Formats: sequence, structure tokens, C-alpha cells
Amino acid sequence: MTQLRHPPNTPLAQRVSVFKENFGVEELETVYARRGSGPEVEGNNRIPQRFRCIGSRLLSGSYVWNKIEVRRSTHLEWPVSASERVAVVELRGETLCFRMRRVLFFEPTLELSTIINLQVQWCGFESPFISCISGHGLVAFRLDGTPELVSRDSNASDSARESGGVPRSRSMSRLVAWSRDSKFRTIAKGDLFNAITFAPCAVEVVESPLVLGLRADSESESDGRLLARILRLVVP
Repeated sequence: MTQLRHPPNTPLAQRVSVFKENFGVEELETVYARRGSGPEVEGNNRIPQRFRCIGSRLLSGSYVWNKIEVRRSTHLEWPVSASERVAVVELRGETLCFRMRRVLFFEPTLELSTIINLQVQWCGFESPFISCISGHGLVAFRLDGTPELVSRDSNASDSARESGGVPRSRSMSRLVAWSRDSKFRTIAKGDLFNAITFAPCAVEVVESPLVLGLRADSESESDGRLLARILRLVVP
């Protein structure tokens, strides 16, 4: 049986389960799943927390969700395609910032919200409106590529899972979810050329209980193309 929940006193960074193949969801009772995703069961379209994160949900096509009632007597599996991985995070009162288009499902016990980050370093490369999820329950994210889970404490110790190492910086566009109390250091060229060409921006994790991202699988990959940058500003 798949274990999605973890023992007491487990740190947030260790309450993340990454799946490369289909996994069971017997521990769930009810989830709101992205339409077109999840096990093949009859679901009902719902608009959970209809006044929460309206903008990012509309722009990412996730305003209406599929409510799945998981029956304990029936074995259900969450499908994972060969090109993807799924990261399931167990929250125990923490708040995660995340990209709405990456969410696959969440339990009704969790609450959505939006915060605004007007820091120049952030607004120059991302939308100032950041979606958050908090409470007690499970939330799952879709990962297109190799996942990177990083935690860094106040004593500057760094740990990572599934990454094969801890790079000094990470592309901002590859962040999937991060603890709200994370502290980042923005790394970007501050010249006119960068402002015009939308050169890629990186962040260094100064302190954070959890940062979930995607590893750059090749040096030739570019996250700073003009179209990609504009889309990130429009679709959180």
C-alpha cells in the first residue's frame, strides 16, 4: 500500500513523496482533481473555494475541478505518465506558494489563498500575484522532468533529494512550490540588455523548509526566452 502520510514530527522536506509510476490513493477520502487527470472514476464538476485564487485558476484552466470520492473498498491508482513525475506534499499547518498550473489534486481540508509580492526583483521576472495553499492535508504537483527537493536551515546547511547534488542557484522559472517563509536571493543582470531581452533569472535559496523545483537536465536549456517570460507574468 502506498504511504502518502508520514509519522509525527517529520520535517516538511521529508513529507514529500515523488512517484515515477502509478500509485495508490487509498489513504484519501475525497480530493479535488484537475479535470482530465486522475483515476478513471465518475466525478462531479465542482468549483471549490470559488472566490479563492480566481485569476490564476481562470488563466490556468483550473477554476472548475473534478471532485473524486475515493472508496476505501476499491483500489484506485493515480496514473503517472512516462514523461512525468508526481510529487505529493503532506501539509501540517504550513503554507506553500505554488504555480497553479502544476497542481494535480488537493484535499478539501486545504485552503487556497493569494499573496502579493511587490519586490522589484520578483515583479521583474514573475507575476506579483502568488497562489498559496495551507492547512492540513495532501496536495500533489505535476513535474515535467527531474524533481529537485531542497531544504536549507538558518545555519546554512543544505540538503537535497532526487537531484543528484545541490546547485548554488536555480532558475526561477523552474520553481514549482516553495514554503511561504522561504528566503531567496535573486541573481540577474541589472543592465539594459537584460531588461530588453528578458534574460533568465536565477535564485539562491538562503533559507527554506522546502523548495520543490525542476532540475535543468542540460546546459543548453534556456528558461529566459521572451515568450516564456511573458507567459509566466500572465499565467502564474
